[in-house]
Amino acid sequence: MPMMARPVTQAFALALLSLVIPATALAQDPEPPARETTDRLTLAERAYQAVDYETALTLAEQSLDEGTADRTHLTRTYELIGIAAAALHRDEVSRNAFIRLLALNPDAQVNQRLAPALRGPFVEALGFWSSRGDGFGVEATLLSRRERLRVTMSDPLGLAATIVVGSRIDDTGAFEVQRAEVEQSPTVYIPVDGARDARTVEYYVWVLDGPGNRLVEIGNEDEPEEVSAGPPAQPAAILVPEADPRAAPEDSDGLFASPIFWVVAGVLLVGAGVTVGVLASDSSAGATATTSFGVR
Repeated sequence: MPMMARPVTQAFALALLSLVIPATALAQDPEPPARETTDRLTLAERAYQAVDYETALTLAEQSLDEGTADRTHLTRTYELIGIAAAALHRDEVSRNAFIRLLALNPDAQVNQRLAPALRGPFVEALGFWSSRGDGFGVEATLLSRRERLRVTMSDPLGLAATIVVGSRIDDTGAFEVQRAEVEQSPTVYIPVDGARDARTVEYYVWVLDGPGNRLVEIGNEDEPEEVSAGPPAQPAAILVPEADPRAAPEDSDGLFASPIFWVVAGVLLVGAGVTVGVLASDSSAGATATTSFGVR
């Protein structure tokens, strides 16, 4: 009997161990690997860190063509192209990328620890802009009385292709989004229906390049520009005094005593007020506001 207890005990222990080992192994299994990113800018960053400048340049240029970058990612993309191209001795590509970087961010700097040969195209790009009297910039002005948003651009490189404007009246509903192609004229007018009588007008302005990357972002749907407005003031009434029939004839001989004088004067004053209102509509106070980006 004692001789049979040991095999039974060993069999029980082995069975128990067979249950414990898989559970322990399962608990110690590593987490499944994260999904590999397909974002080309992220992959370009990895290639740059690995000193694979050829791959970094290719991926960064592909990232530009995707047309999905916001302004922050776009400036970083141009910086990566500039550095990688300089390392590959493609100075013209590098210089052009740095010129665009400085157009979007005039205060941009490259790593001071880069070799002088890599910094050369960037210095040339600085010289390009310092020799000019203009720069890249956008100014957006809401003209509520004319129910329009005026967008004026300075774009010496011809980067901009499309203007996107979202507007909303009195915080009601979704933004109305409109697009306008950038043409020869530096000024584009976007209608903002209802702005004349609105209490508030919210809007944002994006300027896109050809592929669709955002060169400029003035506000967005979560944080739009807001203008507190209100219906325009009504013109003051002009009272024309009636002639007193009891007045003596000599009292009504004067120019200022004549009702005709006051009628004519009133017409002239109203006309002058309308003329001044039209001339000042683009710069009148109240519901007119201007926001800007860059050099104008």
